[in-house]
Amino acid sequence: MEPKQETVKNNDDGVSEDLTLNQDEDEFDSKERVLHKYFLQEWKLLKSLLDDTVSNGRVSDPSSVHKFRSIIDKYQEQGQLIEPYLESMVSPLMNIIRSRTIELGVASDEILEIIKPICIIIYSLVTVCGYKAVIKFFPHQVSDLELAVSLLEKCHLTSSGTALRQESTGEMEAKCVMLLWLYILVLVPFDISTVDTSIANNENLNEFELAPLVLRIIGFCKDYLATAGPMRTMAGLVLSRLLTRPDMPKAFTSFVEWTHEVMSSVTEDILHHFQLLGAVEAMAAIFKAGSRNLLLNVIPIVWKDTSILYKSSTAARSPLLRKFIMKLTQRIGLTALPHRLPSWRYTGRTTKLNVSLNTSISIDQSNMAAYGNSYKSNEVIDGAEDEDMEVPENVEEIIEMLLSGLRDMDTIVRWSAAKGIGRITSRLASSLSEEVLSSVLELFSPGEGDGSWHGGCLALAELARRGLLLPISLPKVVPVVVKALHYDVRRGPHSVGSHVRDAAAYVCWAFGRSYYHADMRSILEHLAPHLLTVACYDREVNCRRAAAAAFQENVGRQGNYPHGIDIVNTADYFSLSSRIHSYLHVAVFIAQYEGYLLPFVDDLLDRKICHWDKSLRELAAEALSFLVKYDPQYFANTVMEKLIPWTLSSDLCTRHGATLATGELVLALHQCSYALPSDKQKTLAGVVPAIEKARLYRGKGGEIMRSAVSRFIECISISKVALSEKIKRSLLDTLNENLRHPNSQIQNAAVKALKHFILAYLLASDNKGTSDVTAKYLNMLTDPNVAVRRGSALAIGVLPYELLAGQWRNVVLKLCSCCAIEKNPEDRDAEARVNAVRGLISICETLISGREDAATSLTENDISLSVLIKNEVMMSLFKALDDYSVDNRGDVGSWVREAALDGLEKCTYMLCKIDKSASLSGTPDGKEIESLVQPLNDNLPKNNQELLLFDENLATSLIRGICKQAVEKMDKLREAAANVLPRILYNQMIYIPYIPFREKLEEIIPKEAEPKWAVPSYSYPCFVQLLQFGCYSRDVLSGLVISIGGLQDSLKKISLSALLEYLEGVESEEHNTRMSREYMLSVDILWVLQQYEKCDRVIIPSLKTIEALFSKKVFLNMEANTPTFCAGVLDCLAIELKGSKDFSKLYAGIAILGYVASVLEPINMRAFSQLVSFLVHRYPKIRKAAAEQAYLVLLQNGNLVAQDKIERALEIICDTCWDGDMDLAKQERVALCETVGLEVGPIGKNTDGASRKTSTKKPTNLDENASYSSLALHYDVRRGPQSVGSHVRDAAAYENVGRQGNYPHGIDIVNTADYFSLSSRIHSYLHAAVFIAQYEGYLLPFVDDLLDRKICHWDKSLRELAAEALSFLVKYDPQYFANIVMEKLIPWTLSSDLCMRHGATLATGELVLALHQCSYALPSDKQKTLAGVVPAIEKARLYRGKGGEIMHNKGTSDVTVKYLNMLTDSNVAVRRGSALAIGVLPYELLAGQWRNVALKLCGCCAIEKNPEDRDAEARVNAVRGLISICETLISGREDAATSLIENDISLSVLIKNEVMMSLFKALDDYSVDNRGDVGSWVREAALDGLEKCTYMLCKIDKSASLSGTSDVKEIESLVQPLNDNLPKNNQELLLFDENLATSLIRGICKQAVEKMDKLREAAANVLHRILYNQMIYIPYIPFREKLEEIIPKKAEPKWALLQFGCYSRDVLSGLVISIGGLQDSLKKISLSELLEYLEGVESEEHNTRMSREYMLSVDILWVLQQYEKCDRVIIPSLKTIETLFSKKVNTPTFCAEVLEFLAIELKGS
Repeated sequence: MEPKQETVKNNDDGVSEDLTLNQDEDEFDSKERVLHKYFLQEWKLLKSLLDDTVSNGRVSDPSSVHKFRSIIDKYQEQGQLIEPYLESMVSPLMNIIRSRTIELGVASDEILEIIKPICIIIYSLVTVCGYKAVIKFFPHQVSDLELAVSLLEKCHLTSSGTALRQESTGEMEAKCVMLLWLYILVLVPFDISTVDTSIANNENLNEFELAPLVLRIIGFCKDYLATAGPMRTMAGLVLSRLLTRPDMPKAFTSFVEWTHEVMSSVTEDILHHFQLLGAVEAMAAIFKAGSRNLLLNVIPIVWKDTSILYKSSTAARSPLLRKFIMKLTQRIGLTALPHRLPSWRYTGRTTKLNVSLNTSISIDQSNMAAYGNSYKSNEVIDGAEDEDMEVPENVEEIIEMLLSGLRDMDTIVRWSAAKGIGRITSRLASSLSEEVLSSVLELFSPGEGDGSWHGGCLALAELARRGLLLPISLPKVVPVVVKALHYDVRRGPHSVGSHVRDAAAYVCWAFGRSYYHADMRSILEHLAPHLLTVACYDREVNCRRAAAAAFQENVGRQGNYPHGIDIVNTADYFSLSSRIHSYLHVAVFIAQYEGYLLPFVDDLLDRKICHWDKSLRELAAEALSFLVKYDPQYFANTVMEKLIPWTLSSDLCTRHGATLATGELVLALHQCSYALPSDKQKTLAGVVPAIEKARLYRGKGGEIMRSAVSRFIECISISKVALSEKIKRSLLDTLNENLRHPNSQIQNAAVKALKHFILAYLLASDNKGTSDVTAKYLNMLTDPNVAVRRGSALAIGVLPYELLAGQWRNVVLKLCSCCAIEKNPEDRDAEARVNAVRGLISICETLISGREDAATSLTENDISLSVLIKNEVMMSLFKALDDYSVDNRGDVGSWVREAALDGLEKCTYMLCKIDKSASLSGTPDGKEIESLVQPLNDNLPKNNQELLLFDENLATSLIRGICKQAVEKMDKLREAAANVLPRILYNQMIYIPYIPFREKLEEIIPKEAEPKWAVPSYSYPCFVQLLQFGCYSRDVLSGLVISIGGLQDSLKKISLSALLEYLEGVESEEHNTRMSREYMLSVDILWVLQQYEKCDRVIIPSLKTIEALFSKKVFLNMEANTPTFCAGVLDCLAIELKGSKDFSKLYAGIAILGYVASVLEPINMRAFSQLVSFLVHRYPKIRKAAAEQAYLVLLQNGNLVAQDKIERALEIICDTCWDGDMDLAKQERVALCETVGLEVGPIGKNTDGASRKTSTKKPTNLDENASYSSLALHYDVRRGPQSVGSHVRDAAAYENVGRQGNYPHGIDIVNTADYFSLSSRIHSYLHAAVFIAQYEGYLLPFVDDLLDRKICHWDKSLRELAAEALSFLVKYDPQYFANIVMEKLIPWTLSSDLCMRHGATLATGELVLALHQCSYALPSDKQKTLAGVVPAIEKARLYRGKGGEIMHNKGTSDVTVKYLNMLTDSNVAVRRGSALAIGVLPYELLAGQWRNVALKLCGCCAIEKNPEDRDAEARVNAVRGLISICETLISGREDAATSLIENDISLSVLIKNEVMMSLFKALDDYSVDNRGDVGSWVREAALDGLEKCTYMLCKIDKSASLSGTSDVKEIESLVQPLNDNLPKNNQELLLFDENLATSLIRGICKQAVEKMDKLREAAANVLHRILYNQMIYIPYIPFREKLEEIIPKKAEPKWALLQFGCYSRDVLSGLVISIGGLQDSLKKISLSELLEYLEGVESEEHNTRMSREYMLSVDILWVLQQYEKCDRVIIPSLKTIETLFSKKVNTPTFCAEVLEFLAIELKGS
């Protein structure tokens, strides 16, 4: 194939023009036309702005600057498109700056105002095109140098007022532009001193001193180097040009000295940090621009400063500083090495693609032979060059630093280091370059992190691009690159490695560009499958695209690659953007070609099936099945043999992916008509039972395994894999169990599987055991568990016709009832109703499609089913459209309504099809149908008793229901309803008849291919037109008012404007028969108000809608109809506003009253009377709003009140503070009513209808806001799982703070309830409140508040605290609590409200206990009532649902045995609870089987053998329970102080030998899960247990010594039989001996030096308490005196315990974990303490004691041997040894031992 030639020509302006444009009409257009058309479409606007600026000599309009910048910013990614215009933009603007500065002078204040806006424009061009492209058009006359410096000096004195670019006034931009101008001007080809005019006026200037102009430039640049803005970079550029001039050696030396001071100073000041960045960046620029002769002399000092700075903590904290250091380092190296072009460099493909592939191939074949023959001779020449070449000493250090930069944690540093490696290697000899390559390849070792791999890839790419990676090295480089292409390391819940894979693809891309085809042929064949694997199957889109680009580059440049062009066209940039498309389409296409199928399969199996991302595993399983068609035999044998064992893997990801993949493979093989052998089918049949036997549904991954198993069952059911009857039952039980799961995804997967499972196995086998499937699922519909109801409804929906035929009527009716909202609020569940609706529609479709011979005859069952669908199913769906249930998730009823819309559409099609088939069945007279339908229709209204199933009434109801949903506020539901209606109107399959006003509907709702129903501005104007049809208007309006009166402003505006546009339309022409649209709307609104009376969901939006329409003068000009409408509205308001507490409803109602009161008589006076009644409302804000409306009414309606009284009425309203004192408001209201002539209503009633109860005694000095404050002080409104109102209570308390004085006990109360004592809620409840309650007048209010607000509070902890607080108050009046309070609480224990019954149950129990403590005897009837509380709770099934956990509390009979059995339960929560329960059992229940209990708990303290059963909390509870029962048993001994019995000794020895040993083992529990070191919880509990057991044993030893058995014969006879199985050294009469003491202190000390702060503190405290215990002396502790010196009574423990051999090894095994850990601060502290210990003086007895250093080396070797292959200890130990070696701590013998250990430990690591 002849490749296309690339034709490029340059025109006069130097702009490249492509003459082969894609579009024909542009082929011969001029450059200007093409650029204007495609590139800079806004050029005309920019040109006008520039012309205006040039003509005025300044920017006249400040907004033009922002316009210019906004246009230029669009080209940020394509700055080259603007470059042809730069000269025409930059030159005029810079000329303005130059000319106006000369004209006005630098000293003028006006000059800055001129140049700043211009500089903003120029700097915008710099940010888009780069400074190099822009500065070419700056003026550069010699005379401009002083001008630019003077302008910079003037700009230097200004400061920016904002950091926001959009608000910039040009200060920063002006400085940047001036610096860039200087960057050009300092290159003037004259001595700057000859340009500086200030020298002529300075006679004292020495010829060796720098010119003042130079000093000024350097001074400004140094200032800018210390800034954080872009001026820092530009100042460095200026200095790099200025200081490297031949006439500036002194300035250069001075600047180097200054940078030395900056780089060597160590301060933490932020300003110094910026200065340091600037200095390093400037030096990097200088080393780039300067000559080698100038820079060689300063290399030593600069390199020394750079290397020290790189190792400092400042560089460690700043990625930008490390990047600049890398830049400077590589440029130092380039300067130190002489410039040379090594002959060994590979000169490959560096030309453009303007040579055909055929030509390049011929060149390859002809030239590469010569290249190969001459390569050896080149090696000889290079060897001679290597000998002659002298490499400076610091180059090796420079390369080492660059290699360390490749390991940096930040990409910018690694990238800079990689470039440096490439540049420096290009100047080295071949032998040295090989060493560099070897060092780079070491970065790819398994022990290195992802940063090293990424840096290594970047370095390899740079070496390849520069021809420094010779083809002879490719065999050892390519395997490393392949590994990098698949690099993916799991880190917790995610993985790292995408940047490594991206960089590896970049390496492959560089290979394609750099090498000839002959060198790449074998390499590309190896790389291509891996590149395409990454391109198709990588998780990240950037990696897929990078790999595809690399493959494309290799195909395009290497040529003749099989199917390369086809693959490149398929796997392009856009097709790989979708992961699903890549997996299921692109990869499948590529796999058809030879050599790709097996690599694709291997990648899916090895990396994607076991990937950490669940969605990727599912996609990989599906992708694997798509490849089966290419080689079914291979997949059936090899692949499936791999996958099936993986389904039982201990790794969740592997078993989940394998289960999915196995199922998908079985299904794909079935679809390929590949028959699996019987043994393979038998193996597949055992997969699910094996998973269940291994109990792999438990734990965190149980849910996704359930979904995978359901999908597996679905696949084998479709494939009809042979199953035994036992396995069939097992799989059916599995699916039923999954149907009961609360997770909806698991239920959906189970339903899909059940559908195919029943068809494949239950119906086919005709098993009798499956006959009750339908009945079982029907019974589950009424299960109390909501998850069961959800799953059963879905399951019934997929049952086949054969299982439904026998009891279809019962099934349909049962599901119809499940679609309705449940009567019991506790049972309500929206998802269950959604599933019921879907299941109902599904079985209707199944029953209809399952009719036998339906097209030729109609049977009675068919007609019965059809009528049932019409009368029951459709009615249930219409009711479901009114499901507006709400919970804390929002409008969950919308899910039901959406499902009902879909169901109504499907049922409509069913009924219409039945009608159509009946009309074609040969019974035109309908007698046969009538005889069947008539008995079924006796209970229907007359108008429904038609022969047709889908009649006009049903059609009208259908369209009404759909249209109502189409105008409501939820976008998703509105779109769904709007899409259903056009489908019904324009259905092509079946015509839907009897739709009223069908033609009008088709006009209003057009037939479009893609209607925009989701856009409110499109849908509302269409559906509002339905208001003109009486059969639809009311339902449409009831939905429309919710949108108009809702909270969403945008929707409110659109819907209201659509309604107003409709109302402005022309009235009907038939005026006698049709009313105006406005009147029809008024009638419909009144219907809505009556229909939804007291339903705030509709009434409040309706009132807001009326208010909005009144504000637009709608309804106020309907002549005789206006009073009628207003009267209806007033009647509604009288009902709705009575007793209402909803502010939005009250505000809307008051506004409506104001509008109505403004119309003509007689209705206006009635409205005004209602409005005036709100002047004495209980809420001050409502009174104020009513007063404002009344004022407006009096101003607008002059006829309402006589003219002579209107002024007085307005005066009353204006002068009264209506939101103040209520009594004053009442008086003023009476005066206002008398003035306007209204009757005054009774004062004893509130305007909202609530009677006001007042006490007989009323304080004389009542606060004016007392009523409101009392309400606000307790304001607390529940909102979902929390409440609001704290700010209201805070404000109300502020209002009630008084300065009245002389209040009874006021001082005492204030002193008690002060600022600090009330900071703790517990202290407030249980101490402050109890203290205050003793004074008269406070007890009853406190009790009332606890009962009314706190016992039923939403916060569980507050309810528990309130119950306890209530019991603390009992002592003041037990009689009152026993009678009044308890009578209230006991009925509340059965409340439907969870919070209420939970709090009441707790409070009742606390009261009973408090009364008992007060010696108050409850009467027998009261005790009988209390005894029935728990049975009543259980009878009411109040343990169900969300609150069951906090209510549950049951008893048991055989307590001890039951709890012991629960210790081995498979449920981890049961094990946790039983261990705690055993710990609190009394002595009486333990005495009979104490040994069994103790040994069982000892076993539970150890780490479980099965990894799936491991649970740290269970082990913690077991430890605590074990200690608790030991304390119980010891304290329960009878007469222990005087005699010892055999059981006592047995118990004591058991504690010593079993309990203590179990606790020592628990100290080695280092279990880790995704929560971290959970074993620390066990170790902390074990520390506490060891301390308590130590005290027990020591007390027993002490009591034995005091018991009078001094000859110890009696004790010996008891202890001896128990100690026969112990080692001899443990067979002592004393329980707590020296061995036990040593083990105790060793275990504690080890924990005291480990890395966890909390555990370290706990262990140190335990050790301190044991040493200094005041109650009992702990004997036999080795080196006790030394321990007490090391750990004084008032200090923390130190590391000096290492000097004692009995403790040193345990202490060290913990200490190395701290020193070698990840926490830097802990590492530094622990290491410094260890070094201080080692620096101490050696022991004086040198012959008997070894030095501390030697002891430490021996202990470290012990640790290495003891914990061999245990990475938790070995890795920190090795890091510790490394650190100690760096501190010169080592001996030859020790080093030899370490080397032997490393040989073992690092092997295979």
